[in-house]
Amino acid sequence: MKTKTNMKHTYYLNRSNEIKKEIEKLERSYKSKDTQGYAALRYFRVADEAIKKVRELREKASYYEKLAKDEKSKAIRLVSDSAMDELQEELRLAIEKNERVKAINSILRKKINQNDKRAMLLDYGVEESVVDGLLSQSKYGHIYLTGHTIDINRIKSRIAELEFIKSRGDIIEQHNGFEYLEDQKEGRIMLIFDGVPSEEERDYIKKHGFKWSPTRSAWVRMLTMNGIHAGIEVVKELDRMRNSRV
Repeated sequence: MKTKTNMKHTYYLNRSNEIKKEIEKLERSYKSKDTQGYAALRYFRVADEAIKKVRELREKASYYEKLAKDEKSKAIRLVSDSAMDELQEELRLAIEKNERVKAINSILRKKINQNDKRAMLLDYGVEESVVDGLLSQSKYGHIYLTGHTIDINRIKSRIAELEFIKSRGDIIEQHNGFEYLEDQKEGRIMLIFDGVPSEEERDYIKKHGFKWSPTRSAWVRMLTMNGIHAGIEVVKELDRMRNSRV
């Protein structure tokens, strides 16, 4: 059974792939045109417009790829035994891709002729079909390859979050008629009540992202930094509500 996170990841990935196909179609259209004689002027005008459109589409595709990665990253349970290893590997790959992009962009920016650039890109291991697209873009001043700095910073933030959560360990707090738990094994923050909380309390709990879990007989939320901040706010307000009734 697919989870909501998996479904979102698939949708964003499919959307990105659809846009990439549109890009390939556009690139084929302007690369196949005759650039000789009378048609040349019109060709370069149309090609320039097509290249601008390609650049916009690449940015859009990158946006959906980022959304897909974010959803995939959410699927990594922050407190699972393998979470840190998975995030470290994801970080290593993102840094590796970023360095590759920087090297390719450096070649594209060199003040040398297109044939020399082509040779350098091929020597660097860029596929021939990709080289053609890169050179077409750079010829008109549109160097479209973007780095992975955002991905790197996102993953580093997740690693820091995991380290902080693990440093807290399991937490169990007794309050007025309820318990507050941070369970590392479950990967959940839980509010367990002695009885049924009031409608006002339930509304406040739900407003802060907690959902009722019949299997745990508790109000739960994922154990994340945002979850911890929300849990602290909920506990503070529940204590205020209950103490004011005494």
